[in-house]
Order: sequence, then C-alpha cells, then structure tokens
Amino acid sequence: MTERVALATSERGLRVDPDLPLAASAFRDAGSPVARLRWDDDAVDWSRFELVVVRSCWDYAWRLEEFLAWAGSVPQLRNAVELLRWNSDKVYLRDLERAGLPVVPTVWDPWDPGGLPEAGSGWSSRRCPPARGTPPAGPTRPRRSPTRRS
Repeated sequence: MTERVALATSERGLRVDPDLPLAASAFRDAGSPVARLRWDDDAVDWSRFELVVVRSCWDYAWRLEEFLAWAGSVPQLRNAVELLRWNSDKVYLRDLERAGLPVVPTVWDPWDPGGLPEAGSGWSSRRCPPARGTPPAGPTRPRRSPTRRS
C-alpha cells in the first residue's frame, strides 16, 4: 500500500518524538497510509503524497530559511509557509495575547529589570526559552552567576 500522508519531522524527531507514532497511528486508523520522513531528506519525492504535515521539525530554528524554502516547495503541505514563518518566533504569542487568547505570562525583554515580575507577584516558576525553536531538553531556568571568592 502506498503512503498517502507524510509526517515531516527532523532526524531527532524520528528518534524521540513520543507523539509521532501516535499521529501516524491515527492516520492509519483513519485509513490513510502514512510515512514518517525527515523534512531535509533530498531523496524524498514529496509530490507523491496527497498530504504533508509538519510534525517535529525541531531543527528548523537553526536552519530557518532552508526550512521555509523547503516548506514553500511542497504544494500539498498542510501548514502554510506564512504561518510557519509567523510561528517560528515566539513573539507570535504577543499577537495571540493581543487577540484576547490566554498565553503563558511572558516577560519579553528579561534584560530590562523594569519588566521582570516582583518577588511574590504570583510567579512560582521562571523559564527562559529561546525566541526561536526549542532547546533540546526544554526551557532553562535562569540562575545567578556564582559569586567569585578571592
């Protein structure tokens, strides 16, 4: 049976994305044979699929223009290139917030002390994710530099 759907992912996504097998299974259960493929595999003929869906292309942040060029070259890609570009920078959360949608409380410029929350203001945890992409092990917690002792 020829695959009708391709789930585009990254090399790492193929190995460790826990949701990728679930998504593939859901497509198969719905009667759509599915392939899980790296978006940057030049040997893949994307035109043979009826539908291509971006899944866990976790390396896009380091190769953004290459990734967006690939996305623009796949006519049956379900994820619009404009949406992928907009969504590639976490500043899109501002747009969602302005539209009245709930977002995780965010400090946009952590280098501006005036923008940081006051102690006791209800922030129980602070994380510093990058503006583009996701770090391999999730967001990091900011830490104070160790005090040098003479």
